[in-house]
Amino acid sequence: MKLATKLLVLLAIPLAGLSFFGFRDSREKWISLAEHNALERNSGVLKQIGALVHELQKERGRSAVFLGAKGAKFAAELPAQQQATDAQRAALVSQIKSLGSEANVLPAALRNLDALAKLDETRAAILATNLTAPESSTYFTRTIAAMLDTGVAVSHLVTDAGIAWGVQTYVSFIQAKEQTGIERAVLAGVFSADKFTGDALVRLNKAVAAQETFLYVFDKAATEGQRKFLVEKVQGPAVDAVARMRKTALDKASEGKFEVLSQDWFNAITAKIDLMKDVEDRVGADYLTLASERRIAARNALLLSCGVTSVTFLITALVGLWTIRSITGLLQRVIGDLSTGAEQVAGASNQVAASSQTLAEGASEQAASLEETSASLEEMTGMVRRNAEAAGKAKQLASETRAAADVGMSDMAEMRNAMNEIKTSSAEVAKIVKAIDEIAFQTNILAINAAVEAARAGEAGMGFAVVADEVRNLAQRSANSARETASKIEASVAKSQYGVQISTKVSESFEQIAAKTREVDQYVAEIAAASQEQAQGVGHVNTAVTQMDKVTQSTAANAEQSASAAEELSIQAGSVKDSVRILQELMAGHIKHASELSTKASHVPPAPSSNSTPLFAPKPELRRGNRVVLTAGAHKASY
Repeated sequence: MKLATKLLVLLAIPLAGLSFFGFRDSREKWISLAEHNALERNSGVLKQIGALVHELQKERGRSAVFLGAKGAKFAAELPAQQQATDAQRAALVSQIKSLGSEANVLPAALRNLDALAKLDETRAAILATNLTAPESSTYFTRTIAAMLDTGVAVSHLVTDAGIAWGVQTYVSFIQAKEQTGIERAVLAGVFSADKFTGDALVRLNKAVAAQETFLYVFDKAATEGQRKFLVEKVQGPAVDAVARMRKTALDKASEGKFEVLSQDWFNAITAKIDLMKDVEDRVGADYLTLASERRIAARNALLLSCGVTSVTFLITALVGLWTIRSITGLLQRVIGDLSTGAEQVAGASNQVAASSQTLAEGASEQAASLEETSASLEEMTGMVRRNAEAAGKAKQLASETRAAADVGMSDMAEMRNAMNEIKTSSAEVAKIVKAIDEIAFQTNILAINAAVEAARAGEAGMGFAVVADEVRNLAQRSANSARETASKIEASVAKSQYGVQISTKVSESFEQIAAKTREVDQYVAEIAAASQEQAQGVGHVNTAVTQMDKVTQSTAANAEQSASAAEELSIQAGSVKDSVRILQELMAGHIKHASELSTKASHVPPAPSSNSTPLFAPKPELRRGNRVVLTAGAHKASY
């Protein structure tokens, strides 16, 4: 079955429902219209029954007066009243027969006709005065009650609350008027006999009580206009006379002798009943008008329901057909677009897969090169760091050497000063030795002179000569020692002079060494600073290379993920092609059952779970020393 046919079947379901509910609503409206038509016909029967009851009530009163007066009163009026009653009875019989079986009130009306079948026999007995007034009144009361049962039956058949209230109001007032008629018949007989006989007083009290009860019901059920019309209509001398006569009868019930003519009573209460008849006609007219309005409203509701149902059915059918054509046309265009798009997506996904694979391989190779560069930079960083440390140590040693040279220069300056002082002391010692040598020479001269003098003195001077000889020897020895000391002092002075010269040269050399050491310390400090800056720069480069390595690994992982995504996209493109094919078969009606559709749909790979790894999330990396293993997708590059 094609999709369009299925949609038509689907459209037929709400149309069938609309038709069903529309038909049911129209049927309800038709039944309501039929009920209101029947009610209107029944209302005509009910109105005619009211007219017949009115005449029967008058005939009952005249018959009671006729029998109470033993035929002396109403001998001429009674036959005329019987003719009026027969006219209303013939009209009712004709109206009931014209309705046939259409009136749902017919059974009750037929029972009323059966009750009227004994009317002629009862009249003959009344004219022959073979019946008493109570017996005559009882017959007429029962016949009238049977007639009024028709109104009750009509009120029970009505489903409209407003009309039911109208019927109830009408029937209640007729019942009140009937009780007034009973009161007329009872008191007509009483006033004729001028006393209460039998159960006449009980029947009077019951009639008055029932009359008030029905009027109370009428007052509650009637409209404001109907109540006002009753008050305005049922008043005047006749009504006042009836009240006065009733009071007289009740006040003198025990002794009689009312001094009221039955003819006056009959005329007064008949006038009151005629006034009540006008109210009855007004209430009946209101009831008939309401029934007619409700019948017209029911007819309009039926026409509206049929019209709305028909128009709604037609609009729904037209809109449904237009929607089906729009859906099928749109589906055809969507299927074409999906088919073209699926082919383009499949081609693009294959290209993306190839490009992603190439990108992944290039990224893996680049990651390997960057890792090697990173390892070399790490080694270079170590060497530069060691050079910086050695330069720092050399700077420290140069500083210490410069300090030692400065100390040596200070010591050499002190030694040079000491040598100069030694030279000065040696010169002074040489002077002293020279003075000693001169003293020894003088002493030797003095010793020679003493020896000469001792020799001159002879033996007296022998001791002095010995002393002089010893002094000379000492002087000679002192002179020799002084000469030896002088020569040594001269040699020492010469050596001191030479030492002063050497110390001067050494001091100059130390000054040059200190100057060169200061220059070396400056150069070594510059080398150490440069090595430190170089170590920092190499560290930054190493950090940048490490970040590039991570970025490259992430790029490789994303490339692998792109390749995987492209493969999944290709699979999904195939799934879209299968879905398009299924839609085409669905449009063509080749799929006959939902199980076949589910079987074909089962070949479509499931969508990725929400808990699966995102397509472009970087894969984790494993480091083993300086080796990095990329774990992106199914491709791994280790180096």
